[in-house]
Amino acid sequence: MAEFNRRQISNRLKVSIPIQYKPCESTTFAGNSSDLSLGGLYLKTELPFNLGEHVSLLINLPTLDYAVFCEGRVAWVNPSLVSRKPLLPSGVGIEFVNLTSIAEEEIKRFINWRTLRDRAQTSNNNKETLEEGKICDLHSSCSFYLQYKGPSCGSQYLYFVNIYCRGTLGYRCKRRLWVRNKGDNPPNNMSPTGHLIII
Repeated sequence: MAEFNRRQISNRLKVSIPIQYKPCESTTFAGNSSDLSLGGLYLKTELPFNLGEHVSLLINLPTLDYAVFCEGRVAWVNPSLVSRKPLLPSGVGIEFVNLTSIAEEEIKRFINWRTLRDRAQTSNNNKETLEEGKICDLHSSCSFYLQYKGPSCGSQYLYFVNIYCRGTLGYRCKRRLWVRNKGDNPPNNMSPTGHLIII
């Protein structure tokens, strides 16, 4: 039951990872995965496999400087001549068996890390960004920019102006987000980070 539950709740991550694999009574081969989960992985290979065949795996997770050992069995085959899933390359689906707690934790940690990284990259790509050196289009009505744009206003505030009002972090400016979300101007003493300036 534990094996079934783990397979059901695990995220399946589309990722190419170097794999060393050894079928029963065979030499070790090198290949790559095309996906990975706590329940198993899809191994790209042209070698013939039988359903239920045991496979020893060394998974080279990018987050580690050593390979994670796992045992598996062939759950389904996808040969190139009679492809079960034509969109996938030739290979086999491998189900993990007797997964150690260390291997499970490392795989889980990698999947979580990669999932969060991919979400962050997608989010950043979808955000409104400002070209470096281009002044924010709200500068003419921004009390912070108007008050602190000059070099005589102090290096700390000029730094904020340069990285938020004129820099690449414009999409993170809390003043800009305030205007976009609420439709009016934020407090005059609110900095681009969202903190209030107390003088």
